[in-house]
Amino acid sequence: MNGSKFGLFVRRCFAPTYNNDRLIQVPTGLFVTKTTFCLTEPKRYAGHAHWQNVKHIKEAGDREKSKNSLYYIKAVQKAIRDGGGIRDPKVNLTLAAVLAEAKSKSIPFSTLEKQLNADNEVKPYVIEIKAPGGLFVIVESRAKNTANERQRISALVKRFGCSVVPVGDIADKFFDHIGVVTVSAKSCEQLPDLDAATNLGIEIGAKEVKFGSGEEQVYHDASRRLSAEVNRG
Repeated sequence: MNGSKFGLFVRRCFAPTYNNDRLIQVPTGLFVTKTTFCLTEPKRYAGHAHWQNVKHIKEAGDREKSKNSLYYIKAVQKAIRDGGGIRDPKVNLTLAAVLAEAKSKSIPFSTLEKQLNADNEVKPYVIEIKAPGGLFVIVESRAKNTANERQRISALVKRFGCSVVPVGDIADKFFDHIGVVTVSAKSCEQLPDLDAATNLGIEIGAKEVKFGSGEEQVYHDASRRLSAEVNRG
């Protein structure tokens, strides 16, 4: 809004004088002047306001999109972690469900693909702990950085009077490294009888063979190669 305005400005004048050798200012009169001035303000364009509205809406949408993307990235990481590090959606059903939900929310697959193809898979590790009273503990877990996990657990158990010992000091002396092979079938008729299963277990070095409901379990020394033998015939 522009326009010319008139204003009156009053100025008070003083004259110097002396009183008892002191310099003082004595009023002499008032002077009134008339001045013309102009009030202005920036001109607002309709296009500028529209741009500000569009920018505000876009920024809000980008923040919401970033929030959703971060949520599903963490969900994919958790699904992979809970699935034992398996990144194949065909095998990891939880991961498949997360990807399907992300797709329904219009999350770009390229955003999640980095997590699926990441080379920072968790690695298995074993920590052997000696506790008071002659108690031995073996911890089996997975982590991206096993060295950091060892240090973290070592500091944690130390608070309870325990200590982490070198790998093998406990496992090799006080434990047998035994694994379990479970062979499942759609029906019990497809499983061999107990004698045949026992003979197969003896042949591959198994310690024990047990029948369950629709499955056969073979307990064996994990250091031996069993997969090819068990799947044979």
